[in-house]
Formats: sequence, structure tokens, C-alpha cells
Amino acid sequence: MNQVQLIGRLTKNVELRENTNGTAYCFFTVAVNEYRNGKEQANFISCVAWENIARNMSNFLGSGSLVGVTGRLSSRSTNDNGNFQTITNVVADRVEFLEPRNGARTQTKGNNNDYVRNDSNLDMDLVNGFEQEEQPSSIKSEHKEELFKDDDSILWD
Repeated sequence: MNQVQLIGRLTKNVELRENTNGTAYCFFTVAVNEYRNGKEQANFISCVAWENIARNMSNFLGSGSLVGVTGRLSSRSTNDNGNFQTITNVVADRVEFLEPRNGARTQTKGNNNDYVRNDSNLDMDLVNGFEQEEQPSSIKSEHKEELFKDDDSILWD
């Protein structure tokens, strides 16, 4: 099994690049805190993201952003005039934005009585194509039993 999960902060702004085939990618570094012998240390983990993940990171994240990265280890060897090097990166399969862009986690009511969350989860929901969560109060009471008839975990007041 080759799986890596990290939570940490980006060390600098994400710079989107394209290779010769036109494929978008970005390299980034995640600072992950570790505790040893009662002291905190930071590890700096090199990562790479491709296509939509890279585009979204460059659009929504900056230096210091808290992220969760799930991916796999990838290593390659190089030989520059007899100097052998092994380069290891985390190839990100998923990057989660773990804090709001503007630092506010409030809800505001839109023009058409839809609730809009002003946090980074909304950004990721839009990026991933998920629908916005409905508020329980917006479900008509006569349809509640029908919608959740098999789910005993939902209680309505």
C-alpha cells in the first residue's frame, strides 16, 4: 500500500505551471508539525498536484493556508555528471482546504432564501461538483417522513 496523508500549511503561494503537453501542475511544500521529546519540529514535505487540483490550489490557496493532502509517494533518480540523487514527492490525489479563505465561518442568507456558507468548504463543494447542503427548515414538513423514513438517526422538532 502506498498512501500518504498530511495536514499542514503551505510554505509559499502556489504557482501553476503547464508542461509541454499543456497539462497543468504545481509543486508545493507542506510544513507538517511533529513532536519529539516534548519539542515541536516542522517537517517540510514536497508535493506535486496535477490538472484540476493544481488549478484550484492556485486559485484558492496561498502561503500559510491549512490543507489536508492525500496521495502517494513517488520517487525518481537523476544522474547529473556522476551525482546521483533520489527525489521523493507526494503526488496529491486530493487536497482539502481546511480553513476559510477570509477567516469568517458565518452563514448569510442569499436573495432567493438559499443559505450560502462563507467558508472554504463551499469552495471545495463547488470545485468537486457537490450540491450545497439544504437546511432542514427548508424541507416541507409533509415530506420529512417520506425523505427520511428509513433513517432513525434524524430527529425533527
